[in-house]
Amino acid sequence: MLSFNVDKNVSHHINLYSNQNDNDDFSMIRLCKTAIEHKFNSISVDINQVENVWKWLEFSNVKLVGIINMLYKPLNTNDLFRVIKKTFESGADIVEVIMPLQFCDIDTENIPYIFKEYLNVISEAKAFNPIKITIETAYIPYISQINNLIDLISQYNIDYIKTSSSFYTKSSSINHLNLFLKKNMIKNYNIDFLFDYNSSYPLIINDAFRLAKNYNIPSIDNFIISCPIQFF
Repeated sequence: MLSFNVDKNVSHHINLYSNQNDNDDFSMIRLCKTAIEHKFNSISVDINQVENVWKWLEFSNVKLVGIINMLYKPLNTNDLFRVIKKTFESGADIVEVIMPLQFCDIDTENIPYIFKEYLNVISEAKAFNPIKITIETAYIPYISQINNLIDLISQYNIDYIKTSSSFYTKSSSINHLNLFLKKNMIKNYNIDFLFDYNSSYPLIINDAFRLAKNYNIPSIDNFIISCPIQFF
């Protein structure tokens, strides 16, 4: 049973995730059952769980997102491509790449070669299936820098841009979402807004969706709100 009310028009926009330490079969089955029961859009799991979790979602409409977490341990570009390919082959419908924390510190006027290479690899790998890039907006002090990073990523024709991950110490804010939505009026990408489970305002889910709907963006059907299973 839901511990708070989610508008029925919002449920198919929700991506469900669990605590990063809850990777046992019981937790994964609960994640799948909750998403199927409430007709959520998708669930996110670590790439090592994709092959196991796939079988529990096989006959449902819930999408499976495999997370490649490079936040603190970046891969080299060859390994990144290989891991993306393997994750899709294991059953993921979408792959989420959490960009290294250093990515949030770059000078967008002088972008390090490695980050361009990451974006090139991800852009090439999206031929397999949709790919989502996550940047830790909570780590970035200036809105102008977030703005520039969004512009940079959107040049590479990425399917989804996500505002934050659950692996950093803080989450994104409604202000960050507002910026993403404003940018989307020009660049038609899809947005995933991470809802922080430490927040005391669960209704931010409905508020975030209403905000997105007010912009009347073309990709509203692909506007995703990620929230933790702790609220269900």
